[in-house]
Amino acid sequence: MRLYTEGLGVAFVAGLDEEEAVRRLGADPADCPVLDLDRHPGPYGTGPGGFDPDDFDEAQQYVGVTGVPGGCVLIQPMGFDVSMAEVLRPLSRSTRACGIYFNPKGGTFGAALADGAAVWQGEVALTPRPEVTAEWWLTRCWDWSTHHGPMQIAYACRLAGMRLTDSRPVTGPPRRWVRPAIPEG
Repeated sequence: MRLYTEGLGVAFVAGLDEEEAVRRLGADPADCPVLDLDRHPGPYGTGPGGFDPDDFDEAQQYVGVTGVPGGCVLIQPMGFDVSMAEVLRPLSRSTRACGIYFNPKGGTFGAALADGAAVWQGEVALTPRPEVTAEWWLTRCWDWSTHHGPMQIAYACRLAGMRLTDSRPVTGPPRRWVRPAIPEG
């Protein structure tokens, strides 16, 4: 399956399960039930009574959360919030988090935090530069045929200290949708 990355925001958070990620996003896990995608798939897995994913403004207010071995994956099919340090800061307390955003206007931008402090912030390098992190070199050989998406996703995953063995948390519908309530600052 090819991943359409234009406008996609994706983040990786090591060591947190879904419920803790939902809490750190400022929501109550009871208000963000695990979706039964077999019974009520809804558009983009939003489930019954979910938001309208074709409403751009409404869709930007939600973040998908899926637990994986070693942490969780957050996606925003039409948003960049999960790539911002302000959103990643509470998620990264006592752990690591990295989020990136594939800007439709060009470039891929993001941030990596460890225990609430920024480790990296800016554009994901497409070619080696003196300031690139060691993780970039470990992901440089991924598939370069799809606008660098797989390499950049692997890079973000590696910066968070995770290793995915299944692409579905990024390509498929998430297990939960959350409307974050991250306090400013």
